[in-house]
Amino acid sequence: MFVLITFLAIAEKAFGLVLSPSVIDTIQAGRIAVLPDFLPENEVTQLRADAMNLHLNGHFSTDAL
Repeated sequence: MFVLITFLAIAEKAFGLVLSPSVIDTIQAGRIAVLPDFLPENEVTQLRADAMNLHLNGHFSTDAL
């Protein structure tokens, strides 16, 4: 829990990231919080391509989450 609170404090100061109380509650409860448009589309595209390449090269496997 301390790590989450520390991360949120750093993210707020460094990136201006402000999460709503309901999102924080969701994360603290161990559930997945979905934040539409959390990252710019060009970054999502790059991350997706990287994950696909890692998977194709046997360095990444999908989780059964």
